[in-house]
Amino acid sequence: MRFFNFADSNRATATGIKGLFLNNWPLKLLSLVFASILWVLVVGQKHDELSMLVPLGFKGIPEEMVMVGEAPKDIEVRISGPVVFIDALSPLDIIASIDLSTARSGNNTYRIEAEDIKTPRGIEVIKVRPSAVEIKMEGLIRKELPVKVKTKGEPLKGFEVKNVIIIPSAVRLLGREKDLRRIKRVYTQEVDISGISTPVIEEVFMDISGLKGVVGVEPESLDVQIEIGKIKKKIKKKKRSKGK
Repeated sequence: MRFFNFADSNRATATGIKGLFLNNWPLKLLSLVFASILWVLVVGQKHDELSMLVPLGFKGIPEEMVMVGEAPKDIEVRISGPVVFIDALSPLDIIASIDLSTARSGNNTYRIEAEDIKTPRGIEVIKVRPSAVEIKMEGLIRKELPVKVKTKGEPLKGFEVKNVIIIPSAVRLLGREKDLRRIKRVYTQEVDISGISTPVIEEVFMDISGLKGVVGVEPESLDVQIEIGKIKKKIKKKKRSKGK
């Protein structure tokens, strides 16, 4: 039977700790001295205050809602910190954002506290103006509409489009009710049929870029089949002369 030697274990632990401090000790000592000097410089540095216009962002917007009206784009943030840090600071280094995940339809008032502003280390937020903002939200609805394929160009001479098959033939738009009310149909992105003489079968994405107030479409793409065939020549019937 083997017995665990606590003395050997303690000696190994002590040796490991000793090696942790003594291995590469010149480099570690230099790093400690450098960090100490940097800390002294920062702590002893003269502090200053500065006001900056910072972009205001929004996050957590509920899927079934949209912001309406004019929301503030910037807020004034007054900060304090060592001069060396203040001089190197830009508005992009400060992040101000409001979480709208609890927003409801209508007017919502949000207070902006200093704790809500993210700043680089060593920079402190003293004051925020305005201290509160009002955000108007509006609920979204879905509306099903027929789809029309948008084509570009013409088939090869002597050929024409015989039929267009769209699967599915309708999509659902997501947007504000007053904006969706005026929309009667939705178009796909362009399908190029220039100079073709055979059928086209491809996946085509919807185009909602020009639809005001529309924030989404389901599905985003459709299967489109464009049938191409020869133009049938019309045969003119000869008129029979009377009396024959």
